[in-house]
Amino acid sequence: MKRLVLGAFFLFLFLVAGLTSKALARNSFYTPSLNIRFCGLFRAMSDIIWVRISQDIPFLLRVDSRESELNFHRARVAARLNPENLEPYRYGVLGLSLWGRNDLALKLGREGLRKHPEDRMLNMMMYSVVSQEEASIKESIEFLNEYALRDDPMNRFFLVLKAMKEKKLGMKEDAVRTLHELIERFPEEIGIVEYAREELKRLNS
Repeated sequence: MKRLVLGAFFLFLFLVAGLTSKALARNSFYTPSLNIRFCGLFRAMSDIIWVRISQDIPFLLRVDSRESELNFHRARVAARLNPENLEPYRYGVLGLSLWGRNDLALKLGREGLRKHPEDRMLNMMMYSVVSQEEASIKESIEFLNEYALRDDPMNRFFLVLKAMKEKKLGMKEDAVRTLHELIERFPEEIGIVEYAREELKRLNS
């Protein structure tokens, strides 16, 4: 009941903020101050929500699948309330992965990286998610295909992981294509080139 009342209160504030700011934007000279005030309110709400999510991370046993889904939606709301705040994505991906919901961690992380592609911490967390054995191979490959298009130093590690998962799924032609891409794009990385050539020998034998 308390959650319902609190949710209704926040929804009311959100609607009032939107309607009032639109009305004053047409009629008031002081619109900027109003926007700043409500921007501060949304940031505070965003912080409250992601802190709530982070409190569940140390307690893995008390977070079931249903609670994980709720935290997934909470993280998305918190991120939208304050687009500059990366913590909902970072902590959300970490928590969802620890709670055994790599499917939701991938969805949240992909959304976060589309908005903040250069964030190193989020990139590393997503690498951790897709490298886990429990992660869905198909969903991981979808993410890796999307990531492979980017020009990023971490791409070499993601491409190695992509080749491994394609091989595991029996996607021989895709794995061969990815390994050739590794050799072509990172010729200076001796260890990666040697790995790719050895894997190509195994796949073609």
